[in-house]
Amino acid sequence: KEKSVKHMDLCLTVVDRAPGSVVKLQGCRENDTRQKWEQIEGNSKLRHVGSNLCLDSRAAKSGGLSVE
Repeated sequence: KEKSVKHMDLCLTVVDRAPGSVVKLQGCRENDTRQKWEQIEGNSKLRHVGSNLCLDSRAAKSGGLSVE
C-alpha cells in the first residue's frame, strides 16, 4: 500500500516528528516519510509511520490537526 492520506494532489504531512507537531496538507512526494500513515485499532486511528504518533484533533478549533 501507498500509506499516504490524500486530498486531490495534496498529502497529509507531519511538520516535525515530535508530540504536538502540526499536520498540514502539502504536495505529495512519493518517498517523503513525513507523509506515511497506517490505520490501526480496527481502522479507527491513523498513526504516522516514522514517529508512531497518532493523528489528533484536540487542537482543531485553535490550530488544526497535530500528532500525539
